[in-house]
Amino acid sequence: MIFPDLFHQQLRKSIWRAVEIYQKTQLDSYTGKSISHVRLARLMGGDLRSVSNQFVLEAGCGAGRFTEILLQSGARVLAADLSEAVDANYGNCHHYDKYEVVQANLLHLPVAPQQFDQVICIGVIQHTPSPEETIVALCGYVKPGGLLVIDIILTVIRLQPLEDFFETFSSRHRHLFNCFLPFSGRCAVAITQTIMEI
Repeated sequence: MIFPDLFHQQLRKSIWRAVEIYQKTQLDSYTGKSISHVRLARLMGGDLRSVSNQFVLEAGCGAGRFTEILLQSGARVLAADLSEAVDANYGNCHHYDKYEVVQANLLHLPVAPQQFDQVICIGVIQHTPSPEETIVALCGYVKPGGLLVIDIILTVIRLQPLEDFFETFSSRHRHLFNCFLPFSGRCAVAITQTIMEI
């Protein structure tokens, strides 16, 4: 029998071992491909010039696949993640001037409210214990007139008709949009869905 604390310790070690081994595999600078650049540009409306000279919070930064693209595009970036992946992020991006990284819970970042011109959260919300609380916290970090970009990764099982999937998703997650109501008029919100078929 494995005790819960021991299980979580082993799980953290296992995740960190994977990050250590694969800490560069998603970086465009490592692969020589532009997969992360293209995805981030798509999420930002097709153009990354909008992040130039902006103070950007990358919420759930991982090893830095989007951090490096934001920095290369001229953003000042605070990269934040709950996991030890921040060590890989630092190793991959510390040579950029306008870069900081912090290991912290997205609900309780060590920053004052309304500090960021843009908050970008790619493929993270669905992994949090409470997407609603996370969305509210992220909205609170955006300056008035700023932009919050959230990308939710959805997995579609090929046997399920796509129409059924979207109907199920929209009815199950419609309440998430209510989280933005208190912030309407203060900042713009862009929500996208990246669909992965299995």
